[in-house]
Amino acid sequence: VGNKWKQQGVGKFTDILWPKVYRPDMMVMCGEKQRDIVSYAYIQSGMSHRNIEKILEEKTLPQTLLYMSRIDQQATLAQEYSYARAVELLMNVSAPERAQWIRLIVSEIERQVVYAQILCHVAVAANFLTVYAKFDDLYRCFKKFMRSVRAPGLAYYMLPGGVKKDLDESLCEGIALLSKKVRAFSAFMRRWCFNQKGFRSRTEGLGVLGSREATSLGCTGPVLRASGGLMDLRVRHPYDAYAYVPLRQCSASSGCAYARCMVLLDEIEESSKLMTEGLQRMRGAPYELCHPHAPIQVDKESIKLRTTSLMRHCHVYGKGVLLEGCAYGCVEGPGGEKGVSIIANGYKPLRVKVRPSTLPCMVALSLLSGSVAYEDLPILIASLGLAPTEIDR
Repeated sequence: VGNKWKQQGVGKFTDILWPKVYRPDMMVMCGEKQRDIVSYAYIQSGMSHRNIEKILEEKTLPQTLLYMSRIDQQATLAQEYSYARAVELLMNVSAPERAQWIRLIVSEIERQVVYAQILCHVAVAANFLTVYAKFDDLYRCFKKFMRSVRAPGLAYYMLPGGVKKDLDESLCEGIALLSKKVRAFSAFMRRWCFNQKGFRSRTEGLGVLGSREATSLGCTGPVLRASGGLMDLRVRHPYDAYAYVPLRQCSASSGCAYARCMVLLDEIEESSKLMTEGLQRMRGAPYELCHPHAPIQVDKESIKLRTTSLMRHCHVYGKGVLLEGCAYGCVEGPGGEKGVSIIANGYKPLRVKVRPSTLPCMVALSLLSGSVAYEDLPILIASLGLAPTEIDR
């Protein structure tokens, strides 16, 4: 982005943050500069807004799940998880023990890869281009795992009351291999990037966000914890299997871009330990993927053998599920708190509101971009971990 912007004179700039114009996650960066110093910068979003929250008021539960998986393409599973928890609160059901551990494992895998992607963006913006090869190897392993746990043509994995598919031994071996690659990537980034004098001089003191400012803006996740705020839903309000495992909150106090990167790096290592313990606990849990009264069942053999199961399946996918009341389901996603609020009184919800985790970070960008050097602005943007599709939709 910095190479495209004009580097001379006084004027305004407008450019595409993400390279492909035809992609749905396109956003526009606007601002004004004075010589080599940025006066202000903001993101003009809304390029792929399709009024999804109003569309969901006319959809049944299975259709809504498919929409949820497309809101945030960066953290798809976390978005599905928040909606599944909201429906579980409405129906007063909970996922079985094995399904809770599977949810924990898959969520932590997604968290590690998203954090590694953010760190790679920051390093490349600071001209440390050697991280591409390490991250490419990690990302290919993650894509292979995601293709294994998801059936072709179906986007959702986190279902209300359980999960869609079990993790067999081959997938567990793949997860163990992915964990090794994550630890190798973390050690590589810490030694050859974040401990280097050139990287620290570019990121330390850049985009300082205080704890009070981050709280007033509504920031959560690594951005808030890098500013000194201790807020992690997995620790403060533990849900599902997170209530049974110890978790250390990774935090810093300076609130600059370097502090945010170090928090992400510590989160990757802590998440890898959490995933390893979840694998051990899952192997001892009884085999049960969905609650008996879960609205969506994935047992195809039962549908083929029992007429009542077939009738229930057709009723759920054709008419919907009867939901009454209001509930707010939230999880700790890679960008912070992801939440879904549902008000329902029938087979279709009356109101659905989604809380994006990175929208407050986009607002913080306009406050932090003043008096920032032109070449350091891409580093600041990457360190905030913005999810363009989530902000737009």
